[in-house]
Amino acid sequence: MALSFTVWVARAENTWIDRDGYPPGGNIYQCHDVWLDYINRVYDLPISAGHAGGATSRVYTEFPRVAILSNYFTRVGPGTAQPGDVAFWPSPHVAVVIADAGASLITLSQNNGGDSRPMKTLRTTLSKNGLLGYLRPKTTLTAAALSLVQKEEDMSLPRLYRNTATGTIAAACIATGFYWDIPNLAAVTLLRSKKLAVDEANVELNAEQWEFLLQLLAVARATTS
Repeated sequence: MALSFTVWVARAENTWIDRDGYPPGGNIYQCHDVWLDYINRVYDLPISAGHAGGATSRVYTEFPRVAILSNYFTRVGPGTAQPGDVAFWPSPHVAVVIADAGASLITLSQNNGGDSRPMKTLRTTLSKNGLLGYLRPKTTLTAAALSLVQKEEDMSLPRLYRNTATGTIAAACIATGFYWDIPNLAAVTLLRSKKLAVDEANVELNAEQWEFLLQLLAVARATTS
């Protein structure tokens, strides 16, 4: 079963990822393994769909090396990134974007120290210098989803959100990344009494919009930590 982007980031961070055993006898924890893990666990694609046939950057420069990738991603140039974009450098290096930070990217990345100093999968800030561009998921949530989530006048205050697909209610603050599942109506009353959630009615989100809310919160936590 495919994972959401947010869940995948939480599970992959601070782990050693090897999805292809390459190179035999060498450092098997490569940056490319994070890309393979991402497309496999979030998009249910076989890892063979992400093979580069050499340098990792070829996934971008020769896109789509494997035809099925074009069903899930589109190639875009360097510029402002979105959460879930896959960034490529000619060095070669690949990393999955958590947030755009202007001249740099907050990413989930592995082996940033090179084979002589292997590093596990970490939340890492990488410069955009030399960036080739991104593979952007075609399933990026729509502008309509963004508009609905961000329609509140003051995003610095926690709001109550309800997932219409599951009935889940949560208090969340888009500005800070604060998130708390609401277990019952008594908890809602308590939150309102403490003015932690000031809206009079829940903001209702469908499944797509709820996932986008979680992505916004992940971005906020990444940029404020």
